[in-house]
Amino acid sequence: MGTSIQNRDELNKAWKLIQLIWKAGFILLILFFLAAFVLHLLSFQAGLNMQLSAELLDNMRYALLGLAVFELLLIVFIHRKALRPGSRTAQGGSIQQSAVGRYIAVTVLTTALLSSIGDSGLVLFVLAGDINVLLIFLGIAVAGMLCFRPNKEELKDLNRRMKRAG
Repeated sequence: MGTSIQNRDELNKAWKLIQLIWKAGFILLILFFLAAFVLHLLSFQAGLNMQLSAELLDNMRYALLGLAVFELLLIVFIHRKALRPGSRTAQGGSIQQSAVGRYIAVTVLTTALLSSIGDSGLVLFVLAGDINVLLIFLGIAVAGMLCFRPNKEELKDLNRRMKRAG
């Protein structure tokens, strides 16, 4: 069962937007790393060091790492729940618009959650000055970006399944 040319063109336009959202999130993670690197160089040259207790920094590290794990689990849940055709389509909207809208929403939410993991690493880096913590959090975020990157076939499949269900 083939898709019409208009349907295919609309999906291709939507796909370009989805890719733009994902690329913007990925670039944001790179900018976090570059900002942290510059901050590291500046604080090293100025001899600055935040004087927070080691216990407080450890507690923050564990709390933010736990939050990162929770966010990753939330992303898995969102992908499983939102990318299946079982829920209703938007009122007055076509099935295709609903599939595209749902996929865009999942992409934005996934990118935001993964970006917040990078934010956590940046905050810990600024407070503790430990580049390894930053690299761990950014590594988790980048791995998540790569694992949950948008997939055009997944979008087409969602559109097809929603048509059958609707």
